[in-house]
Amino acid sequence: MKPSRSSLRIKVQAPELTHDDVVRITGEIAAAHHALQLDVDQMNKKIDAIKAAHQVRQSALAEEIKTKTAVLERWAINHREIFGDRRSLDLPRAVIGFRTSTPAVKPVKGMTIGDVIENLLRMPGGNRFVRYPKPELDKQAVLAERDAFSDLFEKVGIQIVQEERFFIEAKAEEVPAHEFN
Repeated sequence: MKPSRSSLRIKVQAPELTHDDVVRITGEIAAAHHALQLDVDQMNKKIDAIKAAHQVRQSALAEEIKTKTAVLERWAINHREIFGDRRSLDLPRAVIGFRTSTPAVKPVKGMTIGDVIENLLRMPGGNRFVRYPKPELDKQAVLAERDAFSDLFEKVGIQIVQEERFFIEAKAEEVPAHEFN
């Protein structure tokens, strides 16, 4: 037989406290709470000071990375032959290359998604790419059928876009300080 839930409870008796004991304990709790809040405030001030001390240098480093990345991107675009049939180049301190984004469904220039939906609804079989109850473009269905219905998509103003983006991934090794500055 399984014991009932109430029979498993352990009853703890609170010690008998006098009014003076309650006043003393609540005073101790209030003092500890105040000390805790002071400590948190001091810690936050120190953290803010550390962040402020590093912010100028970090901003400068981020700008340097942005500028040098742009230079490397222009170089990589102009020297694609170095990549051969690969999309990336493994260098001693980093890997650079190009990544293709996931395909995105967009209306052609000058059209809105609303225009595309209207055009789809006018075409035979086009309604399979519209979701209801509120008519909206079913982008997943468009992507799934992009090869089979490419002519239809072109007629209604849908384009599938994939962008190629340059990347640089620094290798996680320590750079000697004299090479960094």
